[in-house]
Amino acid sequence: MSPGELCLERLGVDHDFSGFACGIDALDQWLRHHALAAQQMDSARTFVVVSDARVVGYVSLIMGSVQRPTLRHVWSAACRLTPSAWS
Repeated sequence: MSPGELCLERLGVDHDFSGFACGIDALDQWLRHHALAAQQMDSARTFVVVSDARVVGYVSLIMGSVQRPTLRHVWSAACRLTPSAWS
């Protein structure tokens, strides 16, 4: 890969995204704390955009979603950190 070239890769344990910030804290937290586990459970696939060995972006595909207004209050609170609960 040439310097500055972008490459899309499936998220793996070797990716260092400690310096990555997209500007939305909840999405950054999801990447750091949940993306790899969700991928290992086959409930999501996350792909990272890498440039010069640094993660500069990502996209996650999930197998389902829930509209927050349809949830009871208790479940809504439990789902507040997952991007799929946003609407």
